[in-house]
Amino acid sequence: MRSPASAAVFVAVVLLCAALLADAAVRGRWDTALASTPSLAFVVWGAWLVFARPCLRLDAQGLTIVNVLRTTTVPWGEVDDLVLRHQVVVVTRSGERLVCWGAPSSARSSVATSRAPGSAREPSGRIRGSAAHRAIRGFWDRHETPQRAGEPIVRRWHRWSLLGGAALILGLAAQLA
Repeated sequence: MRSPASAAVFVAVVLLCAALLADAAVRGRWDTALASTPSLAFVVWGAWLVFARPCLRLDAQGLTIVNVLRTTTVPWGEVDDLVLRHQVVVVTRSGERLVCWGAPSSARSSVATSRAPGSAREPSGRIRGSAAHRAIRGFWDRHETPQRAGEPIVRRWHRWSLLGGAALILGLAAQLA
């Protein structure tokens, strides 16, 4: 799950960068197009990291929080609470709060929903929040039994994203030198 607004911003950035390159090419300024390609690639890489990559993945084993440069996998048995408001916040049994940067925000962000009794459901019995939050809450309700309590939370760095960014920065530095 990812925020539709983030995807739209990423597409807008890519289209703007493509339009800048196309404008230089149409005007016959190939030197400008070639000189600006590394800078525009760096902008697209940054937009991809911030807007397109972050998301929240759900499966039977747990949830996976993909943020800008790190991915954290939390087994369902370690999830103590889910706070669904402006961002999805996963509270683990150890008390750690993990924020999902790219998860969809609540349609009614003035009302937070968490695991506290009565806060997750409206008087009609319907789960509060956006469709994405109802899906997250429903998935957690189906898999929350602590079948594997004590299972470790796994954190990974996005090595390829970091290496790609480092290569782009070196390319920009070489171009400026």
